[in-house]
Amino acid sequence: MAEFVLKNYQRTALDVLGTFLRTARMRGAKAAFEESGYGYRSEPFGEVPCVCLRIPTGGGKTLLASHAIVRVAKEWMDSDAPTALWLTPSETIRAQTISALQTPGHPYRAALEAAYGQRFQICDLESVAAVPPQDFGRHAVVVVATIQSFRIENPDQRNVYAFSESFEPHFRGLTPQRLAVLNNLPDTLVTERDAADPDSPLKSRLGQPKFSLANWLALQGPVVIVDEAHNAQTERSFEA
Repeated sequence: MAEFVLKNYQRTALDVLGTFLRTARMRGAKAAFEESGYGYRSEPFGEVPCVCLRIPTGGGKTLLASHAIVRVAKEWMDSDAPTALWLTPSETIRAQTISALQTPGHPYRAALEAAYGQRFQICDLESVAAVPPQDFGRHAVVVVATIQSFRIENPDQRNVYAFSESFEPHFRGLTPQRLAVLNNLPDTLVTERDAADPDSPLKSRLGQPKFSLANWLALQGPVVIVDEAHNAQTERSFEA
């Protein structure tokens, strides 16, 4: 397949994003917004920059999302092995996106290959726990999910917040300072309700962080890509 070349307006959009992120990294998100000429809302993300790239219909927004992962990782995180959470508005688009990212020669995948070679992995919520813990920080890992997976009102219905023994290796050996990232986040600790079953493996972990996908993501501090972000501006979406 022939190499896909970005159009001028696509390169310009990514360059503007890169400039914004460099300013945010050096001087803070508020200064970056002020310098760009836009006002700054401190809620709900504080000094973590939250921006929306406005691309015309048919302008290749999903392709730019792949390139944006690379830009954010480099300019904001100074990382060549980021973890990214890519949220889609529907299951259909999630399936299409993950298929494209896994297809050799596809422009979405090519954007990541150009930056990371073969040092990246694509997975969904069900398979992310199977990625060896030692790969994080050495490989770029892109997790593709629907935003609905994170914003169901009842936490008991959200698998991402549930205890999962498969995540235990990812929490092994973490220092109290590292786990402090989870302080003040919702539904992070094992409660008596979680351990109500007499045979529950959680009885010995009351008050300790759950082995859950949500806690793992908080520890990773991923790049978050939101497809069709203009439709994800409800309070529930921001909470998620």
